[in-house]
Amino acid sequence: MVVKKGISKVVKSPAINTKVSQLEEYKQLIQKVEEDADKVVQEIRSGFQDVVIVFIDLVDSTRFKVQFRDEPEQWILRLMQFSNFLSQLIESLNGKVVKYIGDEVMAIFDHPSKVNDALNLVIRIDEIQEALTEITGHDTKVKISIDKGPVYLVEYSGHKELDPQGTAVDRCARISKYALPGTVITSFEYQKFIGKRAVTFELGDANLKGLGQTSLYQLFEQSISIEEKIEVSRNDYDKLCKELDAIHAENSELLLMNQNLQSELKTAGIEPSSENLLPSEVSDYGLDWNNDIQPAISELQRIIKKSGVSKSEYGRFLFLYFKSNDGQKYNAYEGKTFDSSIESNLVTNLQDNNNYYILNENNKLNRLALEAMDELEGLLQKWSEEQPGDEDFEEYDCSLNEPKFWREWLEINVLT
Repeated sequence: MVVKKGISKVVKSPAINTKVSQLEEYKQLIQKVEEDADKVVQEIRSGFQDVVIVFIDLVDSTRFKVQFRDEPEQWILRLMQFSNFLSQLIESLNGKVVKYIGDEVMAIFDHPSKVNDALNLVIRIDEIQEALTEITGHDTKVKISIDKGPVYLVEYSGHKELDPQGTAVDRCARISKYALPGTVITSFEYQKFIGKRAVTFELGDANLKGLGQTSLYQLFEQSISIEEKIEVSRNDYDKLCKELDAIHAENSELLLMNQNLQSELKTAGIEPSSENLLPSEVSDYGLDWNNDIQPAISELQRIIKKSGVSKSEYGRFLFLYFKSNDGQKYNAYEGKTFDSSIESNLVTNLQDNNNYYILNENNKLNRLALEAMDELEGLLQKWSEEQPGDEDFEEYDCSLNEPKFWREWLEINVLT
């Protein structure tokens, strides 16, 4: 209320919203968006298509970059040659490259003959490696993962190629970590469509992040061994280490107490039972499988796992060397390859035969493995002398020279 010259005048307050009339327009806009959203949902649901996905990874590219750190043109040129060659090959087989991910090529096959088209690509893995080696002038290996399932091709602004999205893509990407150089790996979703067109080997189940247990298969040969890894945070790891240290300290105290009690018993003229003896004293009363031999087996398994290569691949080299100082011939045409062992310097080729490889005696891990094998073999021989009627060894000798011992007790097939 404003008073002026004795005359009262009411001043109106401004409206709370001068654009109330636009509310109806907003409602209509929201309704249109919702209608469009329903339409988009329907388009997405009907837009999924069944395809075969292939990931082809260039092996050892990081080491190659380091090797030519001062000549970056070397590894860049090699990467371009790898990508260009595979792009042309994939297109010639009715496929299409949809993405380049660093040193990896991702392709899809969507023709009615997609299962055969993709198989025609991956079955040429040896030829691909030979061609890339010739083109680049450097030894070049690849590893391949292949899968099948419904995907939706997403169109991103500024990107020419459509980007396939779906569970099959995620699965194919995750199983690729289990592939080794020169190998092809797949899931049941693709393997079940192959039939007798290609030999496949079931490797077991792997727990894939976000996807759960998935059955994995290797095409054409069996050289891969699935070994699950458990990832923990650094804090959890440190906590576990502290707990383990505490257990070791407590165990040391218990062993000391046990030793003192045994001494008192012996002083009193009482002979301790073998169950209460310290591990170092068991040998005086006979071997115990669980306390003496099993730890030696576990130690050898630990060393083999530490190699980082397929345990069947590394185990076979250890077996051949231990049994007869023998090795293996590298033959890509027959699928007898062991690139991981070569790259890890676990094996070395013979000077008089470059295609023949034997265990590298200068490798520290190999020396540890052979020492563990010598110790285990000594225990096994003593066990055979003490337990000649052991039913577990009626069909084969209790020895590291026996392939069946490796398979039964070390879970490694050394005859592959």
